[in-house]
Amino acid sequence: MARLTTKPHITIPILAACSLAFIAFLSLSRDVPRHSLWQGWRTLACPATVSEAAITEALEASGIRDFASMANSRVSNPKNETLPESFLSTVNAQRQKWFEHEGTRYLYLRERSDLDRKVSQALAPLGAVWFLDGRGGFYPLFAILSLVSWSAMMALTRNRAIGRVALIPAILLPYSVHRWQGFAAALAIVLASFLAGEYFPRTALQGDPRKSLRKMRKAAYLLVPLSALVLFLFLVPPVSALRIIFSAALCPLLFALQAEVGSIAARWIDSKRAHPRFTPVKMAESAAVPRAATVLKALGLAIVIFAAGFAGQNFAIHESIKPSGELSLPAPRRYTGPSGFGAEAFDTFMSLRDKDGLPDLGDFLAVRWSVDTFPWRRLKDPWNIPYRGAVARYTEYRIDSEGKIAGTPKTMLTFDSAYVRHALAAASTPLERMLQDQGRFVSAKMTRMSR
Repeated sequence: MARLTTKPHITIPILAACSLAFIAFLSLSRDVPRHSLWQGWRTLACPATVSEAAITEALEASGIRDFASMANSRVSNPKNETLPESFLSTVNAQRQKWFEHEGTRYLYLRERSDLDRKVSQALAPLGAVWFLDGRGGFYPLFAILSLVSWSAMMALTRNRAIGRVALIPAILLPYSVHRWQGFAAALAIVLASFLAGEYFPRTALQGDPRKSLRKMRKAAYLLVPLSALVLFLFLVPPVSALRIIFSAALCPLLFALQAEVGSIAARWIDSKRAHPRFTPVKMAESAAVPRAATVLKALGLAIVIFAAGFAGQNFAIHESIKPSGELSLPAPRRYTGPSGFGAEAFDTFMSLRDKDGLPDLGDFLAVRWSVDTFPWRRLKDPWNIPYRGAVARYTEYRIDSEGKIAGTPKTMLTFDSAYVRHALAAASTPLERMLQDQGRFVSAKMTRMSR
């Protein structure tokens, strides 16, 4: 059996180290997106009979301290000026809808990798039923279907030596990149390995494997799964793209390692024989040409398995944000087109949002503007919603050189993008921070989540 290199004592440790490093990276580094209602946050629902203080105390005891509750999301007046008592009371009464509705209490917890386990530990002593949206995490469907596709390809292929190397990526990639793109990339790797095995004859290693590798590079049909693999790199986050690259790189690494170890083993066995083994090598070029019917079966099988996985994922996502019965949750309703927060986006949002929705960032900014401008407005003036370019003015009185009192108008505040960003950064409560994490202005409404 021919060797891939002339120094296997050097290449084998290098190939083994690289393979183990890639496998460790894929095993320990995972991309498992959560499908919660609010990006970066998850909604915890409990019966209203359980007090908010008891829930927050249990969460903090378990190490969960980054959450939004009614107690830490009340709007207050940080200034010394006294506001009408009914103003902030009315504002906070409206905000209560975020945290209690129809006998259910809500809290909003910032996402973290161990949140499910921590919440379960925290609430177990309370003995109350609870629901945390975005549950589900890793679903084994993708890994199972990838293993099915690999098994089917192994049954069809003429060269299992190449097919075997796709087993580890087929299982690890859906586990490491738990998105439909990771699952599809695993199928593409399995299909590429199968097609390579169809072109690369089983007896190639008995001759010159480098020559067969040069032939395999000319196989145009390999461009189909390889092109799909490249496409998936642009559809996932950069770290997940790196995971896909590592998974694809594992196949040639494991193949080379297998070839080197097999070559040494074969030579050692031959050295113990009285006569060297005779292995016939097919000389016909047609022997290295894939059978069209087999290739079509493999392509059709890959498409069917991908469709099954994609449909299964959509069903799992849909079910992961549903409670076991009927439950209403505060859910996003409308988003502004442009991302970010500024006076122009504020105006657009206020003109499009639902009038019967929950208090949102638009309401919060209107409250902050009313609080900040209260010292310079007349008591009989109504509490109006600000708009881009609105100003708060006051008159400064001085005695001029002639001894007369003269008033000079001064602009104290202007409702512009700078004010919006300052108000959100300086006076936000945890509820506003959750809404800001959505990346743009968003309205919310109670939405019934039922089967």
